[in-house]
This record gives sequence, C-alpha cells and structure tokens, in this order.
Amino acid sequence: MLQFIQDKRDLPFVYLILEISVTLLPLVALLFVPGLPAGWWWAAFAVYMGLTTFYFKGPFGLMLHCTSHRILFKKKYSRLNHYIPWVIGPLFGQTPETYLTHHLGMHHPENNLPDDESSTMYYQRDSVASFGRYLVDFFLLGIPKLVLYLGRTSKPKLRFRLLRGR
Repeated sequence: MLQFIQDKRDLPFVYLILEISVTLLPLVALLFVPGLPAGWWWAAFAVYMGLTTFYFKGPFGLMLHCTSHRILFKKKYSRLNHYIPWVIGPLFGQTPETYLTHHLGMHHPENNLPDDESSTMYYQRDSVASFGRYLVDFFLLGIPKLVLYLGRTSKPKLRFRLLRGR
C-alpha cells in the first residue's frame, strides 16, 4: 500500500478514502434507485446524512485540507489525487477544485485580511445576523469573487481549475 502514497504518515487518509467509498457511495446509489419504497429512501437518506455530518465530516475536512497542501499519491499514480475533490468531495457538498483554489489561491496568501475576498474580519462573530450576511455573501458571491481575485492576482492555472470544477 505504501508504494502509492508520498508519505507513510498519510496512510490513515487512504483508509478514510476506502471507508468513505464503501459506505457513502452505495448509499448515494441507493438514493437514485427508481421505485425504491419511500421508507427505504428516507432510511438511506438519514444514514447518509448522519454519516456525512457526524461521523466523516471532521476527518474528511482534515484530509481535504492536508491533501490540498501536499499531494497524497505519488506522481506515477497522480490521477488518484483527483478522487478526493471530484468523487468524495461532492458527497460533502464540496464542488470539485473549489476548496484547493480558494484555500491555496486566496486564503493563505491573504491570511483572512482585507484582500481575502472571503475574510470574516468584517463580521461580528457572536451575531447570528452577521453570520447570516457572511453565509449569504459566501454562497452567492464566493465563486465570482474568487474568479476575479485569481484573475487580478495573475493565477490563471488556479482560476482554470476553479472554473473547470464548477
């Protein structure tokens, strides 16, 4: 197994990929079975939501963050590096390539300061209304702002990855 990955410390991520794949992918497939009785559909949906929200979300987020900073699979197996953002990511509401392009393309260089288009510094952290404004802005304008930022800061490769994944 270690011949596939860059660093043996990443082996838990390989196990997490396998665990997510064998549990969530069949559940998602089940949700699209035509004629599935409503009770079975809702049961599958409840299990899927429980697993994605309470069991896998934290480990998946850590894996996505770490594999954005350092690729997981060696160059010979580089196509496997697309599996997390393109196959597993959507199961958690992540559109392909958006996390990496935002995180490495804008968030790290700008460090959540004013030039970071998704900076939280303008919002009051203990206010539900302020959080709501941030959330609406992020969901509606996050991608367009990121596209403009990546263009303005001359990062065409990241902008292409972002647009390809949307």
